[in-house]
Formats: sequence, C-alpha cells, structure tokens
Amino acid sequence: MTLLFQQTLRLNNERFTVPEILFSPSDVGIPQMGIAEAITHSITSCPVETHPHLFANILLTGGCTLFKGFSERLLTEVRALAPVEFDVNIMFPPE
Repeated sequence: MTLLFQQTLRLNNERFTVPEILFSPSDVGIPQMGIAEAITHSITSCPVETHPHLFANILLTGGCTLFKGFSERLLTEVRALAPVEFDVNIMFPPE
C-alpha cells in the first residue's frame, strides 16, 4: 500500500485481523457476539413466524461487507446457526 509522500506500508497478518474481529471479537478480548451470532440472535428475537423470512432475506450494506470473502463466510456461519429447515440467503442491495 502506498501512502502520501511515497511511504510504503507493508501489511502481513494485519489485513486479515480486521475482518476477523467482526466474526470473532473474543479473539482480541472483546466479550461480544460475532456478526453471525448477532444476526441470528436478532432474527430469533422476532416473532417466530417471521424467522424463515428473515433468514432468507439478510441484506449486507456498508464498507466492511466489501472485504473479500465476507459474504461467503457470513453465509457459512449463519447457515450453521440457523435451523436446518430454513433457507439462508445473503444479498447486497442493487447499486
């Protein structure tokens, strides 16, 4: 990565750490749910009859969702937490 004044900043494991915090905040000592757990908790806090519709319509927005592999990872993690009989679909808004 080249910064102002032609400084070069080399990123090694750091570039993987930022997105990982969203999925496993406890890895860096933050006692919070990861994003997949938070989504699942939010959905299951709603009336039970809405659960299938909510799991099937997860919409991603914001800069962090543009990390390479983010949506695939989130789908894998939410799918593992959701009831097996529900479809899980993660989508981006139209541009």
